[in-house]
Amino acid sequence: MLLPDDLDLKTGMLFVRNKPHLGWQVKTRNEREIPLIDEQRDVLKITVGDRLTGPVFLQRRYLSASARPELNGQTEKQLEDLLQRRVAREETDLGKTINRSRWMKLSRAICRDCGALKTDRIRTEFIKLTRQIDLPQLTAPKSLRHLFATCLQDGNVDPLIRSELMGHSTSATNGASYGLGMTAT
Repeated sequence: MLLPDDLDLKTGMLFVRNKPHLGWQVKTRNEREIPLIDEQRDVLKITVGDRLTGPVFLQRRYLSASARPELNGQTEKQLEDLLQRRVAREETDLGKTINRSRWMKLSRAICRDCGALKTDRIRTEFIKLTRQIDLPQLTAPKSLRHLFATCLQDGNVDPLIRSELMGHSTSATNGASYGLGMTAT
């Protein structure tokens, strides 16, 4: 997630968006808006601090004021432009079009250079946390997604709203019915 477009702390909204020009895809490919509860907003305010651009979640080494990422303060558009320049330079150096694998490697380098937290690191930290709170059986952050879906269902949230919040397609797939797709499952 990048500031300022993916998180609005004033209105308490989180925007889950694809960023194809940076090589980022949402799991379900469906973009959506997620309202934040006050406690989430408070935690994110602390996490973001006074930053206005860049990744919402930074690598630990960049959390102090003394260390800043190489691409500190870049907007999404600036990161896209930089990736295009790096791709063009690489293609010029090689004398041919680069493949998807090489393009993704350049994209990941942009993410690293702007200080974005790796998804593998999120899982590692999640496992540490679940051990500390004596829930070692929870080993994947994805379980929070499932918990969220279950809480919405237990709270009698309308299935269409649940589907929208989860980013599920409303087509009937996997044997699901009533146009709720995966939400019905």
